[in-house]
Amino acid sequence: MKIRWLGYLLAAGVLLLGGALAWKQYSPDATHDIAKRQPVQISASLTLSPLLLWIAQDQGFFVENGLDVEMKVATSGKTAAEAVLGGEADIAAAAEFLFARKSFKHKDLRILATTTFVHSIRLIGLKERGISRLEDIKGKKIGVALGTNGEFFLARLLTLNGMTRDDITWVDVRPPAMVESIASGAVDAVLIWPPFVQRIGHKLGDKVISFDGQPGQDYFYILLGRQDWLSRNGETARRVMAAVKRAEAWMAENPDAARTYIAKKFKLQEAAVSKALEDYRFFVSLPQFLVTAIEAQARWLEGKGLTGGERAGNYLDMIATELSRTGHPVGSSAPEGQEG
Repeated sequence: MKIRWLGYLLAAGVLLLGGALAWKQYSPDATHDIAKRQPVQISASLTLSPLLLWIAQDQGFFVENGLDVEMKVATSGKTAAEAVLGGEADIAAAAEFLFARKSFKHKDLRILATTTFVHSIRLIGLKERGISRLEDIKGKKIGVALGTNGEFFLARLLTLNGMTRDDITWVDVRPPAMVESIASGAVDAVLIWPPFVQRIGHKLGDKVISFDGQPGQDYFYILLGRQDWLSRNGETARRVMAAVKRAEAWMAENPDAARTYIAKKFKLQEAAVSKALEDYRFFVSLPQFLVTAIEAQARWLEGKGLTGGERAGNYLDMIATELSRTGHPVGSSAPEGQEG
């Protein structure tokens, strides 16, 4: 796992545009006065990928940065992004695939930063339905959240195993319903991510078999917003990023407390948390490889006729680089008051 992370991070090279990005930690002075806090609505699923947002909220880092944040629970990154597009939230957390898909129709979408590098998607099948190898899903009903990166990875998994989209029955299942869907036998297998992977394992035990759902390809989780809101609320967005950076640092500085928090927040056993975290790398940044990944997924969407619009001319223009401050590289340690 560490070797794969290292390879991708090296592939990312220098930070976007060759610059080093940093977000200032704002002074907590007077920010506990709710009348002085800047309001912001953030939509995210209650899963591990947007974990830094939940930590920032529950550990008080948004408040410390002068924000009055309303966290809106979404069923997936797809619904989180749609909340932003519908004006129901200011910022959303989603996979970069979601951004690629929405960017064809919504050229005003902007990426604030990445928060997570993820390899957590699993295909989980019922052994009693004759699934013992990946090839056995042929002819079966597979639960997947259509419109999310789950759809992309399931299609890719079929191709890698010599199958086509028509070789399975696609069943649209929202992530929170995945556990019951496979437990009841409504589907033969599901493509899903934590904490639902762990909940299925806890409920069904050795009745299921699990496969890597994204072999050889990791993905980014990002924060996104609309340009019109960011233009009016740049300072608020920078404060959000400062709080999320603080959450990243808190995780690194307090690993035991972080595992306890995650277990309680997502209703998981602590032993399962340590295993699950092996599939995540939490870091707030804007790596160059992000644009490459989005462009590749945009081409895939075009090839499948799933765009509904024209591809952006340059995805670099859809990165909200104006929110960054030139300084020391994001993610390294530094004395208090500095970005390392």
